[in-house]
Amino acid sequence: MSDLSFWAFLILLGALYWFVTAPIAVGLAILGWYGRRWLGRWRWVVLAVAALLAAPVAFYGLNIAYDQYALQRALDRDETVKGVQFYAGSTLRFYDRDQKLFESAELRRVTNILGVPFIGTITLDGFGNWEGTLAADQTISGWPCRSGRVGIENDGTLWFCHLASAHSYYEYELPAGTMVNRGSGDTWLLDLPRDKGVAIRSLSATAPPDVTLTVTSDGRLKSISRGLEKTIIVHDVSLQAFLEVVGTKVRGKLAKPSVVAGEQQSVGTRVSIDLAAGTVSLAEPRLK
Repeated sequence: MSDLSFWAFLILLGALYWFVTAPIAVGLAILGWYGRRWLGRWRWVVLAVAALLAAPVAFYGLNIAYDQYALQRALDRDETVKGVQFYAGSTLRFYDRDQKLFESAELRRVTNILGVPFIGTITLDGFGNWEGTLAADQTISGWPCRSGRVGIENDGTLWFCHLASAHSYYEYELPAGTMVNRGSGDTWLLDLPRDKGVAIRSLSATAPPDVTLTVTSDGRLKSISRGLEKTIIVHDVSLQAFLEVVGTKVRGKLAKPSVVAGEQQSVGTRVSIDLAAGTVSLAEPRLK
């Protein structure tokens, strides 16, 4: 190992374990400074060791401070970045020192981004989606969003928000406070609030509070999740509110002992309910 590599290794080691080396360095510095009478010439050795231990931490700290300075810019005038007009007083942060790759911004004034008013800290992900604080209640893509945390996609359509008021989505009368989140493909994830459930006409049932409904963009229920401790009654069968819907069949687990296929089945038994025929059978293959 060359001398340069050795010192670089020491600096890295000292920086990684700063929580050990920094207190030791401070202690030795105090000892060397105030113990001059009884340490004699050894005080210089003590001070030298303290400086040696403190150097990597100081170097690392200065490097972080430089990065913080180089990776951000406080605007003294209005400036357009990523197609957004940021007002003077905003602080922009970047991933690179050339300030080409935008990361986030601290907004001092309400700023319009793709038709949505943001305030405070906003971030931009690698797909061009924006996330931040909605300055005021606003309807986005037909959803009445509440001020607070919100996300929009790169075309301005809704990514996620909490509903500011009750909202009808196909057969679902979603209560205020429901978390609406665009899922994969053509689905929406609807996280119900802790105090209100939702009637599901296609199941002739009511989903309990604090569960997630996965619903397609044309209103079809695909699943209910986050409800292992909750119960939903479908065709007079008590199921755990953690189920999937495939075609006209509901597959889930029994929430209480029930007679299925002519035999008493225990809690947790996987069953399939044919909504069209109104029949209940043991489910195969099993749900994961």
